[in-house]
Amino acid sequence: MTTDPPRVVGLDLALRASGLALPDGTLHTLKIPNRIRGYRRHAWLAEELVARLNPVAPDLVSIEAYALGAPGRLSLVRLGEAGGLVRTLFARAGWPWIEVPQALVKKTATGRGNADKADVMAAAEDDAQRRGLPMPDNTDEADAYWLRWIGEDAAAFLAAGDDLPGSLSSIDTDHAHT
Repeated sequence: MTTDPPRVVGLDLALRASGLALPDGTLHTLKIPNRIRGYRRHAWLAEELVARLNPVAPDLVSIEAYALGAPGRLSLVRLGEAGGLVRTLFARAGWPWIEVPQALVKKTATGRGNADKADVMAAAEDDAQRRGLPMPDNTDEADAYWLRWIGEDAAAFLAAGDDLPGSLSSIDTDHAHT
């Protein structure tokens, strides 16, 4: 008996452009049109995610955890609001998720938890080329690319009922089961 691999999605959530990595390896940038303002930006993002994820029916979404050290209080509030909406959508759809610290994304990509975006991008391009997968077009897609791979690793441990190993222990798995 063969079991299908888990359908894991990587999501780098942002209010301007979010990176999305689907289980088939395709990468997308969800860029909110400039004409959309205020809370309609949240609605647009939510609708776009549902439209893209419904056909996939993910077994797990690997989302980048909030970067609480980011500058700008209002930006943090807006991102928190969008993040809460997205997580609520996931819960309602029955899509479990994990929250991956930004430092783990960087460390997985480059071996350094404080790597810059260019290094993460270059590592994603190299890895995608080696695997014969689509290359990321931007740093949002590069982050989503690594989030998907981290999610696949975590999904294997979670499916077996095992604790995550030390290298993945910083992942928040509170919502990994619906």
